[in-house]
Amino acid sequence: AYDPETNTLFWTTGNPGPDWNGDEREGDNLYSDAVIAVDPATGERKWYFQFTPHDVWDYDGNTQVFLVDIVREGQAIPALVQANRNGYFYILDRTNGEFIAAAAYIQANWATIDADGRPVVNPEALPNENPSFRVCPGHLGGMNGAWTGAFNPGLGLAYIPAVESCEAYQKGLVAFVRGQIFLGGGYELVDVEAERSFGQLAAIDVATGEVRWNYRDPFPMMGGALSTEGGVVFTGSQSGHALAFDAATGEEVWRYRLGAGVRSQPIAYEVDGRVFVAIGAGNGRFVTTTGAPEILPEGGQLFVFELP
Repeated sequence: AYDPETNTLFWTTGNPGPDWNGDEREGDNLYSDAVIAVDPATGERKWYFQFTPHDVWDYDGNTQVFLVDIVREGQAIPALVQANRNGYFYILDRTNGEFIAAAAYIQANWATIDADGRPVVNPEALPNENPSFRVCPGHLGGMNGAWTGAFNPGLGLAYIPAVESCEAYQKGLVAFVRGQIFLGGGYELVDVEAERSFGQLAAIDVATGEVRWNYRDPFPMMGGALSTEGGVVFTGSQSGHALAFDAATGEEVWRYRLGAGVRSQPIAYEVDGRVFVAIGAGNGRFVTTTGAPEILPEGGQLFVFELP
């Protein structure tokens, strides 16, 4: 993201490797899992904030950031906010990187966040040779950098598509082979039918991190979100539906069967005074609650809807 007022480029970074064994990379592993503020003219680093020091869960740090102006305790703050893959929604001062607050927007038992924004790690959540602890979120959970959220400045809400998914992390041998995947362990999905993974679209107050409303879907939410000035939020599901919600309340106001999962970013545009929303669908796949695989049709389709 770029802030023209301060001429600052904000760049986010992914996780260190090997993913699940940190024995050979002691310390915080700067500047992984971080947001870095850079002078675009010189490349000079102005400040950085690391969300997950010494990441051994594959949480990354490169989900979408929003540059928003908020008010906390009567004070106006130019902020940078992010729904991180580690399960916490962060609020930073974008002029200096100062930590302001963090709040969980999905299940997050791997750590708590202290007053300086640093995680206090739950020792049970660390990967080990014989894993049994249900770590939340798993590396498949949270908001992922592969899709985007949306922001409504009038309501002060960010709309975050995410996945609720927990795992047991196994620490393994580190064997680096050029060109091969470098994980240092593995994982086991521990959510069963009675307590399984699911998707959600969360409306988060960018000034506090509070989840104002939450739509829950049986399958991971892996499509982008679009917020319109008319007070509607559009997204799509892996079960093949285009969805629209009241931006303030979360009430579902529209649903349309597309026939294929949505992994794309909805867009809105206007032609000769007529307003349209376009949603791409295709190549979606998921597993049903019974465990039997169901694959939606391959191939991409673009659906265009005219708004009244």
